[in-house]
Order: sequence, then structure tokens, then C-alpha cells
Amino acid sequence: MGLVGSALLTRFTEHGNDMVHGFALVTGVGIATYATGELTGPPEHEETIPERNRRWAQMITEHAAGAAREGRCARVRRLEPRVRLYNPDVHDFVFMRDPEIQKCLAAAAQPGERTSPEPDPSTQDP
Repeated sequence: MGLVGSALLTRFTEHGNDMVHGFALVTGVGIATYATGELTGPPEHEETIPERNRRWAQMITEHAAGAAREGRCARVRRLEPRVRLYNPDVHDFVFMRDPEIQKCLAAAAQPGERTSPEPDPSTQDP
């Protein structure tokens, strides 16, 4: 903004060129500072398999909680083994402690309802 403003003021003041040069210098310093910070910052963290599995278990738990609140208990029962497989801690301390999920798991399976576990998650995305 300073460069544009000072460029417009060059017609109205004799110090317009000085202002353009000053703002250009300030802009250049800002760009160099930003680039230096980006290039010398800490490397981005690459997610490990256990971290990924924990994240997936949390996502599936959120889906199961939503399904439980909508009364889709068959879906909750199908998701439960996947959460346990991805991360037993999330299963035991988050999934199994949700009151709505507990209600669904306590309810008996309806006749004709699919109760087999989902396919092996190590071969699929969540």
C-alpha cells in the first residue's frame, strides 16, 4: 500500500521518488525476512502410522457418535471393531464412554441387520 500511495504522490510532492524508494526497501526487507523464516523454520512433521491410526480412530468415533444420536445403532456396532483395531485407547476411553454409543451397543441387534465387522482397515482409508 505504501508503494502505491507514494507512487501516486510523486505528482504532488518533490519527495515522491524518495518515498517510493523507501517503501521499496521496506518491502524488500519484509520479503527477505519472511523467506528466511520459511526456509529455516522447523521441518514439517510427517505423521507416523500410530498417529494416523489414532486420528482415524477419533474420526470414526465422531461418526459413530453422530450415528448413535440419529438412532443408527447398526452403524455404531459396525464401526466399533474398527475403532478398537485402529487404537484401543481411543476405543476404551472415548468410544466406550459416550453415553449414546453405549445405548446403541446395549440394544439388541435387529433381525436382518448386518453385524459382521468392517473389512481390514490396514488395507483401506477411513
